[in-house]
Amino acid sequence: MVTFKKLKSINAQGVGRRGEDKTAMVSCSTIENFNAEDCSTIAVSGYCVVDKTIYKLTAAVAGSDRRRAEGTPGACTVMKSKDILVGVSDGTGEVDDVASGGLLYTCDASGVCKQIVNGSNYLYSEYVFICGKGNKCEGNKAAGYYLTVNSSKAKELYYCPGEDDNCTKPSSLSEGYYPQGPYIDGDSKYTGLIKCESSKCAVDTKAKRGIVLSEEGKDTSGYTSLLKKDDDGSISIVTVTAGDVFVDPNDTKKVIKCDTSTSTVHCKSEDGTTDEGKAYLDAGSEDGDTGKTNVIICKSTNSVVKCSSVAVGNAKEEDGGVSAQNTAFINAASDSTTSPLITCTSDECVKAEAGSTTPGHAYLLGTDKKYSKLITCTTLTSCSVISTPNKEDGFAYIDAGSPSGSDPNFTYVNLITCPKGACISSVGSKDAGAVYIDAITTSNIINCNVVASGCVSDENGSTFFNNLC
Repeated sequence: MVTFKKLKSINAQGVGRRGEDKTAMVSCSTIENFNAEDCSTIAVSGYCVVDKTIYKLTAAVAGSDRRRAEGTPGACTVMKSKDILVGVSDGTGEVDDVASGGLLYTCDASGVCKQIVNGSNYLYSEYVFICGKGNKCEGNKAAGYYLTVNSSKAKELYYCPGEDDNCTKPSSLSEGYYPQGPYIDGDSKYTGLIKCESSKCAVDTKAKRGIVLSEEGKDTSGYTSLLKKDDDGSISIVTVTAGDVFVDPNDTKKVIKCDTSTSTVHCKSEDGTTDEGKAYLDAGSEDGDTGKTNVIICKSTNSVVKCSSVAVGNAKEEDGGVSAQNTAFINAASDSTTSPLITCTSDECVKAEAGSTTPGHAYLLGTDKKYSKLITCTTLTSCSVISTPNKEDGFAYIDAGSPSGSDPNFTYVNLITCPKGACISSVGSKDAGAVYIDAITTSNIINCNVVASGCVSDENGSTFFNNLC
């Protein structure tokens, strides 16, 4: 004997067995005495659906013989230009508390109705209803933007400002990125990124990790809001300050720069500079505390510009007796007048404030790992690149990137020499009589055997060295 497994019974209108939540509005065919032409004897109130038409049912009220009051006949009214939310428990009664959710339908001006089903959103009673399992739709006012049922073919979204304020459908949208709701307070994260193009909006699952400009904070001066896509795909709001610069993941030749051209910090995507020696502190890189670990360097190869985030600006830690190789760059951001340089160690990169640079000394330029070029400052705020460092024996530069002690009483014990065009920082010789010719001020000699002072460049008082220099 063959035994068949009994299946759960679901009728055409999604009504399950008794006690189960409904997945759709009840069918009018299940309503006793229902007749679209004459509902005068109908005994129940609520809603029912037949084909694509929804009827509002008004139960008949019997007259009272004692008071000789006449009864009221029942009625069936076709719903037009109406949104309807019915409970999942019975599939017919209208929900009083919209925030509790239910089965959601919308009817157009012609009376053609459709259900908002699992995977769809809909604006109803100033809530964005998110419809999920069993087609149950739940009201939501959490901050963010939400796809509409037409977003796949029209540039439109729903918007909730949060704080229990009413949700709306903006009359117009710019092309670009929007934070997808709902915003999760506990995690300070949005669900994802929505990208709107000329004729549609969709969740951008292929968006690259990094920073994007948020259309939510856009005005005529630029963008006041940035969004960051983290490794786990979640989206967070980025707090920006003047001088911040980020890699633009959507255009490799551009960077996102933030400045104070107005009273509020605004950000824009701009072409990255390829000027020799210039770079940006990558505000999107973090060392787990408050510091930044990377710099952004833009290079042009065969007329193609690419901006990349370089870990610790190619700085190297001390290794096997070889001194740490700390690097520097000319700050290309909007705050370069107050912070002319970016300096990097193997742990982090920071902006060097005006006054902390050391005129007459040199820094390893971190544009390449060979350190083939240097930076020197002529004043506290004016720095430039030494494209062809002196590689002759006996010539050296005091390494301003490896100070000892504390500001303003730094001492410098390392020297930079450039044999064969590749520069390296190492501890200056403290041997008696060991001196170097200052490669920046060639009339000076550098002496490193005064312990308290480190390496110092002084005018040459020797007749022999005067003749040499």
